[in-house]
Amino acid sequence: MIFGQRLKELREKEKLKPEELAEKIHFTKSVIWSYENGKKEPTIGHLIRLAEYFNVSTDYLLCLDNKIVIELDHFSNDNIHKFSIKIERNELTAIELKEMITYIKVKRIMEIEK
Repeated sequence: MIFGQRLKELREKEKLKPEELAEKIHFTKSVIWSYENGKKEPTIGHLIRLAEYFNVSTDYLLCLDNKIVIELDHFSNDNIHKFSIKIERNELTAIELKEMITYIKVKRIMEIEK
C-alpha cells in the first residue's frame, strides 16, 4: 500500500468525500485528489495535519507502520464516533471507554508513587 491509497482508505472510513476532507483540514480538493492518485507527495506540514486529523501516526500514513495509533488523550464526546473498541465481540460504550481510560491513568499514577 502507498500513501495515496492509505489516505483514501482513511477518508472513506470516515465517510467523507474528497472535497469534504479538504474543507475540514483547509486543503484544496485538488490536493486531496493528487495525493490519493499518486500525482503528488505530501509536504511535511500536510502530512502532520492529516495524521492529526485521522488520529494516526505519520508512519502509518506513509505505510511505514501498519500499527494504528489511537491517541485516547484526545477522546471526548465530540469525537467518540471515531473510536470503535470491542471486547468479546461487543463494542464498548462511551461510558465504558471513559472508565477504561480513567482506570489506566489511575493505575499509572499508582505505579509512579510506589
